Amino acid sequence: MTPHEVLGVRPNASRDEIELAFRSRRSQYHPDKYSGMDAETLKWATTQMQEINAAYSALSSPEHEGESIESDSRSTASAPGASEARGAPAPETTVSLGQLLRHRLAPYAGFSRIFFAPRIPTKKLNAAMGSYAGDIEPGEVLVLIDTTVFGGAKEGAILTESRIRAKELMSACADFAWIDIQELDLRGTSIRINGHQALDATMVDKSELVRLVGVLREFLLICAKAGTSKGQAASPAAGSSTPWANPALCEEVFADAVRHLIDLSELLQPREEEAGAEWLDRDTLARFLDSAQQAIQDPSKARLAYRYIVTVGSVCESAAACLRGTGRVDPALARGRLDDPIPICELRKILAAVL
Repeated sequence: MTPHEVLGVRPNASRDEIELAFRSRRSQYHPDKYSGMDAETLKWATTQMQEINAAYSALSSPEHEGESIESDSRSTASAPGASEARGAPAPETTVSLGQLLRHRLAPYAGFSRIFFAPRIPTKKLNAAMGSYAGDIEPGEVLVLIDTTVFGGAKEGAILTESRIRAKELMSACADFAWIDIQELDLRGTSIRINGHQALDATMVDKSELVRLVGVLREFLLICAKAGTSKGQAASPAAGSSTPWANPALCEEVFADAVRHLIDLSELLQPREEEAGAEWLDRDTLARFLDSAQQAIQDPSKARLAYRYIVTVGSVCESAAACLRGTGRVDPALARGRLDDPIPICELRKILAAVL
């Protein structure tokens, strides 16, 4: 079968069609959906997923597109009527991180501790996601860096089109959206982001890190020229690489979280009364938010506290949207993380129940 046939798209399918078809097939055949079944079924699903990844990789490669990353970006940006057809100004470049990695590092020769999609070992990917990236879809992962001593991949970093998530031993995750990264460099085997160490990759060969960081720096420069990362609208934290250090923004995020919690509380109350049971532990959540708000004042705790407040707001807002039957909810919010505190775990359970 041809790559187009594997994904079920037309021979002249656009990038958007290919992307949508890939996501659909990935959702249908990902081995995680068959983890509770027999070995033969799991093997079949794994084979299907490998074929889908290979087809997507082939159709997304610069060779398939017929021109280099640079020429493709220029032609897209300068094509007559391109911006009018989309109803918005076209960015200066449409290059993705995945494209740039394939173009600059293909065929990923010479790497032993850095793995690139679609050749990321399933066992390593599952270990990394279970440790520090449970809210990221497996198909979104472009790069996995394994910094563990014995190759277990529970510490390291995951790179997607939108962010880099890093985890060191005995430390909380460091999570950065590309749009918020102003500076990325390598000192020895330490990857530093915005002047702070994000990952000390002592188990990774420095030559591998140099090659990868070089591509990431190029990607960030392209994004800076385009004005946004991958054409994304600026987030509330845009313009600041450390939103938790912005008192006005922290106050706004806290107020939003409280508002969404109150909204969810009011929506759940009739259901709780009917069931004769309390689903939402309001007192515990109120104390948790207050503690997080106080922790933001401590620079050593601010980043984690900010993440907790944002998570509470997002999960409450999504659960309320589900109860009302309005809006589109990301199912990933219902999946917990190993480092989630109990109040957030309970909130995610409520979201999962109403999805």
